[in-house]
Amino acid sequence: MATFRNRNTPEGYSITRPPLFDNIPFDFWKTRMSTFLQSLDYRMWILVQDGYTKPTRLVDGVMLEIPFTDWTVEERDLAQLNAKCLNSFFCALKSEDYMRVSTCKSGNDIWDRLCITYEGTNEVKQSRLNILLHDYELFRMKPN
Repeated sequence: MATFRNRNTPEGYSITRPPLFDNIPFDFWKTRMSTFLQSLDYRMWILVQDGYTKPTRLVDGVMLEIPFTDWTVEERDLAQLNAKCLNSFFCALKSEDYMRVSTCKSGNDIWDRLCITYEGTNEVKQSRLNILLHDYELFRMKPN
């Protein structure tokens, strides 16, 4: 019987457990995690991309959070999806990364924090690209 395990990922490839982020390249984990969340519920992935905020209503010109008992079925469903998303992330992370994101309230916040931690900001990415380009331009073949 064929096995689909990768020796570098001890948890294997499960359709019920999120991919463990443990000593694997971040880009690899990032792709697996996004696919995992999409497979659970595509709306969960949309929440990671767009973010989640608790429901609010405009009352006398002021935006106020509304109590849970007044939420619509749709608002409760989105809150449940956000909770599942948070749980998936928390289950996928080792303790060091968990501590970085444990105060986050949405999947989007966790995703952004991990991306900045492991990939850097756009300025950092551009700087790395410029360094590589500079090194490439200086690359010369030795006479021998």
